[in-house]
Amino acid sequence: MKNLRINHIVLAITFVLIASFSTYAQQVVEQRNKTKLSLELDPATFIFKGFAVHLRIQPEGINNLLFGAGAYAMEMPDVIVNINKGNKDKGWSVRINQG
Repeated sequence: MKNLRINHIVLAITFVLIASFSTYAQQVVEQRNKTKLSLELDPATFIFKGFAVHLRIQPEGINNLLFGAGAYAMEMPDVIVNINKGNKDKGWSVRINQG
C-alpha cells in the first residue's frame, strides 16, 4: 500500500514537470553557452510497479561532457521471466529493487 502511494506521488510529480517544460528550437541556439540540466522520467516503469529517473548536467562551454545519475526499480513482467525455459510457468516473480 505504501509503495502504491509513493508511485502515485511520483507519477503526479512527473506530470507536473512534463507540463511545466517547453522547448523551442530558437531557445537551443540562445542557451549554447549555459549549463544545461535535464531530467528524464520513464512512465512505462509505473505500469510495472516501479519508477525511473535520470538527472543529467552539461557544464557551460563543454559540449563533449555530460554527467548523469539515475535510479530505477520495477517488477519484471512474466513474459520476460518465462523467456528462460527453466523458469517457465513456475510462478517466479522478479523485482529490480534499485538500479
